[in-house]
Amino acid sequence: MREWIESLPPHVRTDVRSRLNARIDTSAGQAVLGPPQMKLLHGDCEGLIEITFKVANVQYRPLACHGPDEHQVTILMGAREHNKRFEPPNACATALARAARIHEEGKVVSHEY
Repeated sequence: MREWIESLPPHVRTDVRSRLNARIDTSAGQAVLGPPQMKLLHGDCEGLIEITFKVANVQYRPLACHGPDEHQVTILMGAREHNKRFEPPNACATALARAARIHEEGKVVSHEY
Protein backbone atom coordinates (compact mmCIF):
# COMPACT_ATOMS: atom_id res chain seq x y z
CA MET A 1 0.00 0.00 0.00
CA ARG A 2 2.83 2.36 0.76
CA GLU A 3 4.16 1.96 -2.78
CA TRP A 4 0.71 2.66 -4.25
CA ILE A 5 0.19 5.77 -2.11
CA GLU A 6 3.66 7.05 -2.99
CA SER A 7 2.84 6.58 -6.69
CA LEU A 8 -0.11 8.98 -6.44
CA PRO A 9 0.25 12.62 -7.49
CA PRO A 10 1.84 14.65 -4.66
CA HIS A 11 -1.14 17.01 -4.37
CA VAL A 12 -3.49 14.15 -3.30
CA ARG A 13 -1.10 11.74 -1.58
CA THR A 14 -1.59 13.07 1.95
CA ASP A 15 -5.37 13.28 1.58
CA VAL A 16 -5.61 9.72 0.24
CA ARG A 17 -3.50 8.42 3.12
CA SER A 18 -5.63 10.36 5.63
CA ARG A 19 -8.94 9.16 4.17
CA LEU A 20 -7.76 5.55 4.08
CA ASN A 21 -6.61 5.77 7.70
CA ALA A 22 -9.96 7.31 8.66
CA ARG A 23 -11.83 4.43 6.98
CA ILE A 24 -9.68 1.91 8.82
CA ASP A 25 -10.21 3.69 12.15
CA THR A 26 -13.97 3.96 11.59
CA SER A 27 -14.25 0.28 10.70
CA ALA A 28 -12.00 -1.09 13.45
CA GLY A 29 -13.93 -3.05 15.99
CA GLN A 30 -17.19 -3.10 14.03
CA ALA A 31 -18.90 -6.47 14.00
CA VAL A 32 -20.22 -5.95 10.47
CA LEU A 33 -18.40 -4.01 7.77
CA GLY A 34 -20.55 -2.22 5.26
CA PRO A 35 -21.45 0.95 3.42
CA PRO A 36 -20.48 3.70 3.31
CA GLN A 37 -16.98 2.73 4.45
CA MET A 38 -16.72 -0.67 2.80
CA LYS A 39 -18.64 -2.78 0.30
CA LEU A 40 -18.54 -6.52 -0.41
CA LEU A 41 -17.91 -7.19 -4.09
CA HIS A 42 -19.50 -9.79 -6.36
CA GLY A 43 -18.96 -11.29 -9.80
CA ASP A 44 -15.31 -11.33 -10.93
CA CYS A 45 -14.36 -9.67 -7.64
CA GLU A 46 -16.25 -12.12 -5.37
CA GLY A 47 -14.54 -12.42 -2.00
CA LEU A 48 -13.08 -8.92 -2.05
CA ILE A 49 -14.02 -5.81 -0.13
CA GLU A 50 -13.67 -2.33 -1.56
CA ILE A 51 -12.83 0.48 0.82
CA THR A 52 -14.66 3.53 -0.47
CA PHE A 53 -13.64 7.18 -0.35
CA LYS A 54 -13.23 10.17 -2.61
CA VAL A 55 -10.40 12.69 -2.88
CA ALA A 56 -10.35 15.57 -5.38
CA ASN A 57 -13.30 14.09 -7.31
CA VAL A 58 -11.53 10.75 -7.75
CA GLN A 59 -13.14 7.56 -6.41
CA TYR A 60 -10.41 5.64 -4.56
CA ARG A 61 -11.15 1.96 -3.96
CA PRO A 62 -8.40 0.06 -2.14
CA LEU A 63 -9.24 -3.66 -2.27
CA ALA A 64 -9.17 -5.90 0.76
CA CYS A 65 -10.29 -9.31 1.97
CA HIS A 66 -11.25 -11.00 5.20
CA GLY A 67 -8.36 -12.89 6.68
CA PRO A 68 -6.19 -14.61 7.33
CA ASP A 69 -8.24 -14.76 10.55
CA GLU A 70 -12.02 -14.35 10.21
CA HIS A 71 -11.86 -11.26 12.42
CA GLN A 72 -9.20 -9.52 10.33
CA VAL A 73 -9.33 -7.49 7.15
CA THR A 74 -6.22 -7.30 4.98
CA ILE A 75 -5.75 -4.48 2.49
CA LEU A 76 -4.41 -6.06 -0.68
CA MET A 77 -3.84 -3.21 -3.13
CA GLY A 78 -4.78 0.28 -4.13
CA ALA A 79 -7.25 0.97 -6.92
CA ARG A 80 -9.47 3.71 -8.30
CA GLU A 81 -12.89 3.57 -9.86
CA HIS A 82 -13.48 5.31 -13.18
CA ASN A 83 -16.63 4.84 -15.28
CA LYS A 84 -17.73 2.03 -12.93
CA ARG A 85 -14.52 0.07 -13.60
CA PHE A 86 -11.45 -0.45 -11.47
CA GLU A 87 -8.09 0.97 -12.45
CA PRO A 88 -5.85 -0.86 -12.96
CA PRO A 89 -8.05 -3.14 -15.09
CA ASN A 90 -6.56 -6.29 -13.51
CA ALA A 91 -7.19 -5.06 -9.94
CA CYS A 92 -9.58 -7.84 -8.93
CA ALA A 93 -7.43 -10.63 -10.35
CA THR A 94 -4.33 -9.23 -8.65
CA ALA A 95 -6.13 -8.74 -5.34
CA LEU A 96 -7.64 -12.24 -5.44
CA ALA A 97 -4.19 -13.76 -6.07
CA ARG A 98 -2.79 -11.83 -3.12
CA ALA A 99 -5.74 -12.90 -0.95
CA ALA A 100 -5.09 -16.55 -1.81
CA ARG A 101 -1.45 -16.15 -0.81
CA ILE A 102 -2.42 -14.51 2.49
CA HIS A 103 -4.81 -17.32 3.32
CA GLU A 104 -2.18 -19.95 2.45
CA GLU A 105 0.63 -18.30 4.39
CA GLY A 106 -1.43 -16.80 7.21
CA LYS A 107 0.88 -13.79 7.44
CA VAL A 108 -0.27 -10.30 8.28
CA VAL A 109 1.53 -6.98 8.54
CA SER A 110 0.04 -4.48 10.95
CA HIS A 111 -1.31 -1.24 9.57
CA GLU A 112 1.11 1.69 9.75
CA TYR A 113 -0.18 5.22 9.85
